[in-house]
Amino acid sequence: MSEMTIQENWEGYRKDIVHPEAGPEQLQETKMAFYGGASSILDILLAISDDDEYTDDAALAILESLKEEARAFADKLERENR
Repeated sequence: MSEMTIQENWEGYRKDIVHPEAGPEQLQETKMAFYGGASSILDILLAISDDDEYTDDAALAILESLKEEARAFADKLERENR
């Protein structure tokens, strides 16, 4: 299975998104932000899976909200870059 680690996802992101001429500082900062985002999502996933406070329906609603937030951000970027 591919892209099942943060590193594999980073490599795909770097290849597909980061400008090929990005310098070492930009690459380091972008990678730190990428891993920070991944850590944020992991924190949320762990919280909703380990906490009895969240029913399955509540956890699914949170995941759907995260999906919508990411989609809205991508749509905004696309509109701004037209």
